[in-house]
Amino acid sequence: MRALVCVAIALAAAGAEAQEMIEIPTPPPPCCVVATPKPPSPTALILDVVVGPTYRRAFQEDFAAAFVEVEVGARNPFFGVGARFSAAFGATRVGLPYQFLTLGPAFDFRVSSRVRLALGLSFGALVYERVSAAAARDPDVTAISLGVDGSLTIDLVRLRHDGALFLLGRVGYDYIDNTGVDPLDTGSSLALTLALGYRY
Repeated sequence: MRALVCVAIALAAAGAEAQEMIEIPTPPPPCCVVATPKPPSPTALILDVVVGPTYRRAFQEDFAAAFVEVEVGARNPFFGVGARFSAAFGATRVGLPYQFLTLGPAFDFRVSSRVRLALGLSFGALVYERVSAAAARDPDVTAISLGVDGSLTIDLVRLRHDGALFLLGRVGYDYIDNTGVDPLDTGSSLALTLALGYRY
């Protein structure tokens, strides 16, 4: 009898040990993929300053001048918009001084890491010295203008962030309308500009 009890205890212990050795697999946790939202494109304020020579053909006359322009706006890596103010101070082919001041919006598009195309609209005034019999009583011609231009900029030296020293080429068209009575003081004008600029 005592032997049977010992055998039963031994069998129970062996069964318990065998049960402990059986490993119950743990199911893997459910796999879930969390989509990371795409960060918005960074937008930065810009300040462009451009200086260089410009040539203009208007009223069957040649105009050459020093050109300066300031543009303030905002730009992301693909697109930019800003407000431009430009001024040209020079003289006609025969030496008559003139000034041309414009203001307007501009839109630029990134072509590559160093190249941008821009489209601008301008509203302004052209003031130049008159050569006619009316010069004694009214020496200057003042005419309002409405224009459009296209620009290409190439970054020559890249600086930190989006800053750069760049080369600008521009072709512009302006319709100039004099408020006076002289029909020769009204008409189309074509301008060519090649300048250096700094983008901050």
